[in-house]
Amino acid sequence: MSLLFYKQPNALNAQNHGALRIKTGRRFDFARATNSLPIAADEFVPAMVFYPIVFGGTDGQVAPVAIVGLQNGRNLFVGDDGSWRPETYVPVYVRRYPFALAKMTGRDDQVLAIDESADVLSAEEGTPLYENGQPSALSQRAVQMCITFERQSAAAQQFANALAQANLLTDKRAEVRNAPDAVPFVFSGFRVVDEARFNVLPDATYLDWRKRGWIALVYAHLMSLQRWPAIAAMASAQGVFVKPAAAPAGA
Repeated sequence: MSLLFYKQPNALNAQNHGALRIKTGRRFDFARATNSLPIAADEFVPAMVFYPIVFGGTDGQVAPVAIVGLQNGRNLFVGDDGSWRPETYVPVYVRRYPFALAKMTGRDDQVLAIDESADVLSAEEGTPLYENGQPSALSQRAVQMCITFERQSAAAQQFANALAQANLLTDKRAEVRNAPDAVPFVFSGFRVVDEARFNVLPDATYLDWRKRGWIALVYAHLMSLQRWPAIAAMASAQGVFVKPAAAPAGA
């Protein structure tokens, strides 16, 4: 299995994890080393307010992601103290950690897994994972969160694949700068919806997509692209890129 952030994922069970607890308080250091995060279909609207939503992957296996940084290995929304940027929507992929639904070696079904390397796990403090040998309320909530996320992630991927099949996705690069005279920082390797192609979508397809709730997702995606300047401002404030334009010859 391959999961972003998860270093030692294993199926949650009472034998191995019955004495473990989840510490109170929330730190997001584990999410620091990424510049994009998977998002599910029901997250487009809350996420568009804070993050550019773009599409990655190849045709037939396209998925939406929220951009959280301009450089590989740097999440602009995680502070030095491990906190997430205040009053900002935190994607479910992050909030569910250290839990996840995943296929484990030797099994065909998905099981609730936990990252055994997570700093949030403790044998002494916090909320127990099990009570009297049974999953605690916390573990039961984790299962429901992960089930919902997987269902909504599948819906997001179906939507993204439909965009690709309809030839609505186009390669894009964002040029952001921290000052009017600065050399732009180029962020590439993603795709967005081509508005011109979308506007001539056949009526039958448009009506079908509207029934599926996909038209709202398209507009949420397009509106989210207005967040690039805010991401650039955050990057500049954190010293990610401060690169003045070269002075003219003879200046």
